[in-house]
Amino acid sequence: MPFGLLVSPDGRASRHPHSGGTAAGLTGAARTLGDLAARRTVFRGDRSTAASRGTIADQSVRFDVLIGDPESPVPAAGPVPDIVFSVYVP
Repeated sequence: MPFGLLVSPDGRASRHPHSGGTAAGLTGAARTLGDLAARRTVFRGDRSTAASRGTIADQSVRFDVLIGDPESPVPAAGPVPDIVFSVYVP
């Protein structure tokens, strides 16, 4: 089943965690849900999510998992798997 990831600033004091913008930072390693069976890096940012001072919620970034064919007018049918992301900040 096709898989995609959309990363976007969510808080009022946040910015995209990669300096290249919305398409940057995606590693391209995972194209289908089967590709996620093994641990792998899906996104790698190169800067903080904070655009300005604020709370953690203000500086938050949203990761949306897109499952199914984005060109299809009908959403993917069947069970939707749980996908857990581990966020690592060095």
